[in-house]
Amino acid sequence: LVFGVGSSPFLLEAVLKYHLAKNCGVDPFVTKRLSNSFYADNLETSVHNESEFKRLINVSNELMKKGGFELRD
Repeated sequence: LVFGVGSSPFLLEAVLKYHLAKNCGVDPFVTKRLSNSFYADNLETSVHNESEFKRLINVSNELMKKGGFELRD
């Protein structure tokens, strides 16, 4: 993915949506949350409790790593 050109944000979103749609069976709660929570290369979301938070962190890291993406704090 090339950064710095006008189409970069669109291409990034398309790649993320494709990756998440391809892996939606992993954990539908997390993949739906990720699919609706990226803005450019930032992830912003909320959960109801600590157990959902831990689930989101663990599954998100594994899922995104599978696609070659690294989530950082």
